[in-house]
Amino acid sequence: MKKRFFVETLVGVLPPEKDSIPCNFMLRLLRTANMVGVEPTYRAELEKRISWQLDQASLKELMIPSFSHTFGTLLDVELVTRFVKRFVSLDEAAKSGAAALIKVAKLVDSYLAEAAVDANLSLSEFDDLASALPSYARATDDGLYRAIDIYLKAHPGLTKRERKILCRLIDSRKLSPEASIHAAQNERLPVRAVIQVLFAEQTKLSRHVDWSGPLIATGARTLQCWTILEDAFQTVK
Repeated sequence: MKKRFFVETLVGVLPPEKDSIPCNFMLRLLRTANMVGVEPTYRAELEKRISWQLDQASLKELMIPSFSHTFGTLLDVELVTRFVKRFVSLDEAAKSGAAALIKVAKLVDSYLAEAAVDANLSLSEFDDLASALPSYARATDDGLYRAIDIYLKAHPGLTKRERKILCRLIDSRKLSPEASIHAAQNERLPVRAVIQVLFAEQTKLSRHVDWSGPLIATGARTLQCWTILEDAFQTVK
């Protein structure tokens, strides 16, 4: 009771200015608030203030455990989803630019990679958090691809339809050459997803060939892509 009273009092006297309190401090305060069971209004106030500054959060502090017996996951993924959705709505309203949104996208993809190893993390929870960001928030989809690959490893019982739902989150055009080659040889991905990655990589190669320079490396990558693509088509047949 004393701890709960202390936390509630502290939340009640926080300065109203947006950047007056560091985001990581409020995340630690929220973790404590969840542990001691403060009133919902105080938790809601902390969540709102954290959402304002989510681009300043660290991955370590964001990994708040679930203290509710109704949740099956170790981490409170639904809490982070609420943070992200509120941040996106505030960012779009303020039109503060892409820098903050890109930071949050990187943070979310790193968080997803950590949460993905939890066997109790449902597909809908993963999908909800990954989809909470607009497509333009991610400059590259490498981090998201990594998180999806980890999720597929930790959830080998996913159906073909469920794996397709996951792979729809990835924009093949936004994968780096290294991630594309990894995805093209990833047996956990549906065949159609592999083909999409290969076509996207081949299109990029065709557009960026420098005819004035050495073509050995580009040619090797092209040959590798088409070899894997041919294997993929054989699998489809």
